[in-house]
Amino acid sequence: MKKVTVYESTSQLIILATGGTIDKSYGVGAGVRELSFSSESAITDILREVQAALEYPIVRLMAKDSLDMNDTDRATIVAMCSAVPQPRVLITHGTDTMDKTAAAIAARRIAKTIVLTGAGQPAVVKGTDANFNVGFALSSALSASRGVYIAMNARLYVWNKCKKNEVTGVFEPT
Repeated sequence: MKKVTVYESTSQLIILATGGTIDKSYGVGAGVRELSFSSESAITDILREVQAALEYPIVRLMAKDSLDMNDTDRATIVAMCSAVPQPRVLITHGTDTMDKTAAAIAARRIAKTIVLTGAGQPAVVKGTDANFNVGFALSSALSASRGVYIAMNARLYVWNKCKKNEVTGVFEPT
């Protein structure tokens, strides 16, 4: 995929990668069970695999587990959503604190369509929900009206109308 800087793009949508399970991968070597972040966000491979018809600029803001994100990280995400010229933003994010980041973005009342998504399993795992969630979130980001949304488990929620079920890992309406 061609590298495009944020301000060179004529695209109506930008993708901001922040880490989370979707971006994790297994290390190499016998007995390695630790998950870590690779040098490039999984979103690049996902878009290639699903043969996305258009190219979108991708900015990797950070590579963090969402449980390790703090207010400074969220402020960085909010600032980037506000600063980019694109009217539509897709954010890949860890699912554990996706709602906190969505709340921080919504508090700024940015006049854009902003969709957060993630995955229950890393994108590199066979049978992951990553590809579907990204495709669904991408379509949602391109078609939804202005606002902040969470796109998970084949549903698009207004950011404060869902909650992750900690037992099943599935996002449910509140």
